[in-house]
Amino acid sequence: MRKHFAVPMILAALAALTVGCSASDQPADVTSTTAAPRAAATTTAASTTSAASPTSQANQVIAVTVAGGKVTPPPAPVDVKLGSTIVIQVTADVADEVHVHGYDKKLDAQPNQPARLELLANIPGQFEVELESAHLLLFTLRVS
Repeated sequence: MRKHFAVPMILAALAALTVGCSASDQPADVTSTTAAPRAAATTTAASTTSAASPTSQANQVIAVTVAGGKVTPPPAPVDVKLGSTIVIQVTADVADEVHVHGYDKKLDAQPNQPARLELLANIPGQFEVELESAHLLLFTLRVS
């Protein structure tokens, strides 16, 4: 009988580990989305290592621009393969900190200069990427 109790406990522990935090620091819902997933061609400026630095082995580059408080492309989920290396590139018209929730990775962005963060997508789940001080969602990283 004890075996039946172990499965829900393990699932609850895994869910707690994979939930990112939102701008209000409340847990994000890992299973629901508010926008349809974007196709790979529209989620990244480039999807090969050619757009990354020569020493990078990135599988995917996710590039966003922020101007006047508007994010381009508009915030939406970006699907990433578990175990892949990605580069997040943010060009903003303001100084701020780019924060990848769940991974707790941070990067300072200077006005009108591309800020790049290389990340090993080794934690499955859904994680917000935002301009921290502005509380501006850039995209939601979905790792599976």
